[in-house]
Amino acid sequence: MFKNEDLTRIAALIGKTPDEFKKLYEDEKEHEIEIPTLFTEAEAKAAAETKYKAGRKAEREIAAKELAKNLGIEVESKDLKKVAETYASKMVNEAKLPADEQVKALKADKEKLQGLVTESEKKLKEVENNFKQKLFRYELKQQVQNSIPDKTLIPKADVTDLFMMKYDITKDEEGNTIISKDGTVLKDKLENPVKLELAVQDFATGYLAKPNLPDGGSGGKLPDKFSKLSEAAKWAKENNVVINSDKFNEILSKRKADDFEFDEVPEEYI
Repeated sequence: MFKNEDLTRIAALIGKTPDEFKKLYEDEKEHEIEIPTLFTEAEAKAAAETKYKAGRKAEREIAAKELAKNLGIEVESKDLKKVAETYASKMVNEAKLPADEQVKALKADKEKLQGLVTESEKKLKEVENNFKQKLFRYELKQQVQNSIPDKTLIPKADVTDLFMMKYDITKDEEGNTIISKDGTVLKDKLENPVKLELAVQDFATGYLAKPNLPDGGSGGKLPDKFSKLSEAAKWAKENNVVINSDKFNEILSKRKADDFEFDEVPEEYI
C-alpha cells in the first residue's frame, strides 16, 4: 500500500488524480501508461558534456602522474607540460658530463620524453573518441525514440532498439545524419539522404495499431503458442480480432512463447 503523499506524487507524474491512479493500480487488467520524459534533450546533453569534461581532466592527470613516475621525478602539478619542463630542468641541473656528451644525453632523453608524451596523448585521444561515440549513440537513441508516433503495438523503446539494429547511422563531415542499410544510403526522390525523423516514422508504421476500430473475433482456433508478433497479428487478421484491442492483448499475454520475438508486423495484418 502506498502512502498518501507518495500516491499523490506518482499520480501527478503520469497526469492522473490519486483516485484514478489507485483504480488503475488495483484493476486486474493490464493498463498502459505514458511515463513523461524526466529530462529534456538539452539537459541530458549538458549533463553528458559535463561528465565528459570531468573524465577528460581525470585522464590527463593520470597520464601526467604515470609520465612523472616513468621519468623518475616528483611533480606536484598534474599537467603534462609541467612534467616535461621539470624533467628537462632536472637533466640540465644534474648533468655532470662534458658539454658534447651532455647534449647527446639530453637529445636521447628528449626523444624518450617525446615518445612517452605521444603515447599518453594517444591514450587520451582514444578515451575522447570512445566517449564521443557513446554520446552520439545516446543522443541518437533519444532522437529516434522521440520520432516514433504514439500508440505502438510494442513499447517505443523496443521499436527504437529494432530500428538501430536494422540501420547503420553515422555523421558526414558536415554533421549531417546518414542512414544506410546493407551498405546502401537511404535517399529520397531527389537523391538526398533521408532525414532521420522520416526514416523512423516509416519504419515504425509496421508497429502501429489501427485507431478507432471495434473489437472483433470469429472464435478461430488458437495455436498453443505465438513465437513472434507477426504470427499473432496474422491470426488476429484471419479471425477478425483487432490488433492491440483488449481481446488481442489478453490472448497474446496468455499465448506468448518464452522466446517470443517482437518482429515487424506486415501492413496487410494491421
